[in-house]
Amino acid sequence: MIFNLEEIIIVTILSIFQSIFGVGLLLFGTPIFLILGNDFFDSLNILIPVSIMISFLQIKSNQFSYKNDFIKRFNIITIPSLLFALYFVVTNYQNININLIISSIIIIFSLVNIFLSQKILKKNNDKIIDSFIFLLIGLVHGLTNLGGSLLTLASTKINDKKEIVRFCIAYGYLTMGIFQLFVINFFTNVEFNLDKIYLMIIPFVIFKFSQIFFKHLSNLRYNLILNLIALFFGIYIFFQFLSSQS
Repeated sequence: MIFNLEEIIIVTILSIFQSIFGVGLLLFGTPIFLILGNDFFDSLNILIPVSIMISFLQIKSNQFSYKNDFIKRFNIITIPSLLFALYFVVTNYQNININLIISSIIIIFSLVNIFLSQKILKKNNDKIIDSFIFLLIGLVHGLTNLGGSLLTLASTKINDKKEIVRFCIAYGYLTMGIFQLFVINFFTNVEFNLDKIYLMIIPFVIFKFSQIFFKHLSNLRYNLILNLIALFFGIYIFFQFLSSQS
């Protein structure tokens, strides 16, 4: 087993971030690994198992009984759209520029979250908008692994308690991650890298420490910073794509 210090540092920092805020590991980790020259599917095979472990710990740590229609809508709308998007990526991967798609989606949805999220959140009873957001979560996450910002939006639109919001995000990441790993490793020529399995230990090491900060934070306090960082990554990858074409 070969230990990669750079990967350990990146995954540890982003795991702490996701353990506190609910998102971050995939939203930032995917473009970071692409910037470092990793293949898209290989990056997912590194990041998703860690994300699944964090989500499992977050769900397990909840001390409340949770029932509402988030899980029902997620299963009915998001999972089928995720599978459709995954099928498209797997069958067309050689013919698409994943960096261009990722950078464009990051830029678009970062701007939407920064400038329009509050207007969307105020439409509390619009089931059409809710269903459209759930549909987009699956499509965006299946295409790019970057559905976290939309998952956060859907969670905060339906709930107002930060514990429930994080539970919904964790459920979404856990469920989508399992489907992603299954499709990637059974329907592509990518093989799960057992040499990276040690990274799954990181969530267990940092989780209890990160919960100290979670208890003192509002679930939306750093939403603007989150989206500004995502926007920076999107612009950076986009200009990288442009320079590679010149």
